[in-house]
Amino acid sequence: IKESSGDVEKVRKMVEGTRRIKRSAAVTETFDAVTPRMLEPRRENNGQGGELVPVTALSGASRPSSSAVSVISEVKTRQKEVGFQLLVGSAQKLEPSLQAGAVGAILAFADAAPTACYEIYAAWKEGDTALARLKQERIAKAAERIAGDLGIPGVKYAMDFNGYFGGAARLPLLPLTADLKAEVERLLSDIRN
Repeated sequence: IKESSGDVEKVRKMVEGTRRIKRSAAVTETFDAVTPRMLEPRRENNGQGGELVPVTALSGASRPSSSAVSVISEVKTRQKEVGFQLLVGSAQKLEPSLQAGAVGAILAFADAAPTACYEIYAAWKEGDTALARLKQERIAKAAERIAGDLGIPGVKYAMDFNGYFGGAARLPLLPLTADLKAEVERLLSDIRN
């Protein structure tokens, strides 16, 4: 679930409301995708159709020559109980949302300042709430103005300013004026990557 409004109380309620909803999933030791068809016992095919053609029949070799093709003989799996995970989309409220129970974030502001956003998450993950709060305060005003108020043109210009390729926003969105560009540069002055 992704919650982008920035309402920390809503995040808290969503986490609490989905805490008891669990399901069981099959996973492998290396966390590869496992489908129900992969778990079915292998059937012998007598060439009468109804099944996919084996890779060996296509290549004429005893083993596939491409490393992109893999033949699964037996998949070792285990059952894991999983629940809902809540991601947030508001960089200006990232730290309080993580404290409220979110497990991560998908942030527009991270396009322009990925390191600054990651530092908040890393400090929270390590249990250093004081550092996470300090890092949050550093980006809050810039994230609110650039991603929240200026939108796509603001994020794109911030990306250009921070050394990433943002490019021009597509029409009907207009590029930022010189005054707005100067404001973005001022807001990002201590959030340079």
